[in-house]
Amino acid sequence: MQSQSRAYILALLMLGLALGPTAGCNPEEPAKPVTPPPSITTEKKKAMDVKAKQREADTKDKSESHQWITRAGIDEEVSLKIPHFPWPPPEASARQRIPSDRLRGTDPKISLLGVARRLEAAFDQAGYGEIAYYFVPKGFAIVSRLEQIRQDGTPLDGPDRWSREIAPPPVYSLRAYIEALFSANPGHFRVVVFIVTSEPFAEDIKTDVTRDEALKWLARGTNKLPKEYDNVVFDDSYDCSALIYEFEKPNRDDPAFLDNPSALPAQTHLEKSRLWSALAR
Repeated sequence: MQSQSRAYILALLMLGLALGPTAGCNPEEPAKPVTPPPSITTEKKKAMDVKAKQREADTKDKSESHQWITRAGIDEEVSLKIPHFPWPPPEASARQRIPSDRLRGTDPKISLLGVARRLEAAFDQAGYGEIAYYFVPKGFAIVSRLEQIRQDGTPLDGPDRWSREIAPPPVYSLRAYIEALFSANPGHFRVVVFIVTSEPFAEDIKTDVTRDEALKWLARGTNKLPKEYDNVVFDDSYDCSALIYEFEKPNRDDPAFLDNPSALPAQTHLEKSRLWSALAR
């Protein structure tokens, strides 16, 4: 009898060990199976890598865009440091793009501020002296003072170059003096505007600028650009356009009007003004 009881107890113990320690404790709640971690397939991993790279690229683009806005002067804080040139610019008498190599010189990574200094130096070498700067979208404009020129585009000599009144013709004899009294003596005036920007633009053909308005460009602009322009490289996305505004005054008492188009191409204006050769140095 005792041997049967011992065998029965031993059988129960062996059954409990086989079922585990939690078996039988709560018959209504069976043991939960362990779920293995999901495996990541090669295709899924590639897709995740592509999305991660895309997010990184988007972040970089936004960062570069923000860098341009805050460092180059497109945001309101910087653009308000200098006045804005009329945009799009008024229709000019002649226009021409300036080759980038004339603006870069020996510096392939020249900044916008460096380009402005080269243009300013060219104006100085050509005898202009006074210039003014303006803000334009993604760039700047530099304006010359009004000068009086001959019909072939060369500037007048001495103080007559900067006179707003028509310079009297040279008189070498009494006959020439009498002829000058009864003949027309038109005056020709010129303003040169360089626009440096990566923004495509077309001139405003609905706006006719007057000589008086062009005269005010020099007084309303600033004497230099903000330092932020030194942080932007003049790369291949930028262009420099020369806009020539030529005005003609038929007689001393007549109002001046925009000569559009000019009888001379922009290239001739730049050569005769000596700006073209100055930019090659």
